[in-house]
Amino acid sequence: MNRSLLYPCVVFASIGGVLAQNPPDKLKMPGPELQNFMLGTWRTEAQYERTAEMPNGGTAFGTEIWRPGPGGMSVIEESSEKNAQGDMAGLAVAWWDAKAQGQRFVWCDNRNTDGCYVSKEVAKWNGTSLEWKEEQEHDGRRRMYSEVFRDITPTSFTQVLGEWEPGEAPKTTVTIRATKLLGGTMNRMEASPIDRDLGSAMAERHKAMLSGDAETVERLTADEYVQTDISGYVQDKSAWLNEYVRPLAMLMKAGKFRWDKYEEKDVQIRVFGTTAVVTGSMSLKGTGAKPSGHTWVESPETTFAGTLRFTRVWVNRDGTWRLAALQNNLMKEAL
Repeated sequence: MNRSLLYPCVVFASIGGVLAQNPPDKLKMPGPELQNFMLGTWRTEAQYERTAEMPNGGTAFGTEIWRPGPGGMSVIEESSEKNAQGDMAGLAVAWWDAKAQGQRFVWCDNRNTDGCYVSKEVAKWNGTSLEWKEEQEHDGRRRMYSEVFRDITPTSFTQVLGEWEPGEAPKTTVTIRATKLLGGTMNRMEASPIDRDLGSAMAERHKAMLSGDAETVERLTADEYVQTDISGYVQDKSAWLNEYVRPLAMLMKAGKFRWDKYEEKDVQIRVFGTTAVVTGSMSLKGTGAKPSGHTWVESPETTFAGTLRFTRVWVNRDGTWRLAALQNNLMKEAL
């Protein structure tokens, strides 16, 4: 089963929408106040587990734009994503089903040969999580599907999708993390490709740093890049690439270093035309090397961990986002 059915985005659209010209800025459907946290435009990063349809798993990046339906009695969501199966584009509408006491939805996307799918079961709130589970039949085979929204805040959320045989334990197939684009255009008609491409550039750089892809990191770094590290040491682009990025990438490609944890949290993005300021925290844990001076050296028995607070400045030139400045600060709390 492809993600067009595993990913009934209208379920998570049911907890927010992009502000339009005249509709109310809050939903009028029953639900907790946090269902309104998700007003806005989001960048998404999806981690696919290995399945029959995604044998190699993988990471995908996308954008979601949500807005209230007429009178705030429904919600409309538009999404796009590029994954191992190609480009996905979808449209969803959700509404409150009083008889079922939950949110029913219709999901349409470019991969569904039937055009659209209408849910049999409804999504229901369980505390601060929105949950959906349904049994479906495809090609004579019955399967269970689930979707859970959790960790919902005004600037981020996590979505977990599952698929399994009836009677078996649930299995996660996709984990999606979303980060809100703050301060940028919010109306669907105004949301520019430049704003949407920022999320993709950020996600691509994150993946490159995690995997040791020095070429991609260099491409996404502005020529005038400047970095201030936790000790106050300042590096320009050339120094940073030669002292930090390339030595670590070589160790990773040689199998001598790995990131055990490389997670961004509490990310906030404010877009000001062709400039974006991004703040957040980064939890790190690595094995096989250690910082020495301002570079990396092999250290097979070493494991280090820590949490950084960062401020990054991205600039857009000719439709391409590149990182122009970065400052890191080490937090005192240990992982």
